[in-house]
Amino acid sequence: MYTPRKPGSLDATSLWITSTAASSSIAGHPVAGALTEEATRSPELIGQTVCVLDAVSGLVCGKLADATAQIVVDATTHEGDSGSAMFLVSDTGAATLIGILTKSETTGGTYGVIADTALRELGAQVVTDPVAAAAVRGDTRYVTAS
Repeated sequence: MYTPRKPGSLDATSLWITSTAASSSIAGHPVAGALTEEATRSPELIGQTVCVLDAVSGLVCGKLADATAQIVVDATTHEGDSGSAMFLVSDTGAATLIGILTKSETTGGTYGVIADTALRELGAQVVTDPVAAAAVRGDTRYVTAS
């Protein structure tokens, strides 16, 4: 059944999996969770390495250039990579989601919507690795499950 999207809303869909999933990882990194919109927009993140595991390009990493209106990473991805997770990797090797890739440019720019925004709009939650998620429990920069 087709439901037209509301003007100004996020053009996305969700992949629903069972909540009994034992763990989650991206590119071999256990997923700790997703940053809140406020934490993602923090100037402290500018210059941090952001990685994207893409269907076409594979694992690509670059520096975060901006996150005020959308996520902008200085990395080259390709058409067909949209929908890929954009994430940071901590010193412990855990992945923290910050965005979802929406647009690639051959000139080297990769753009995404903030993960927290997409999750809220879709009514979705991140499937996390229990150990990695426990390490950030209580950290207000992370989206908490409802």
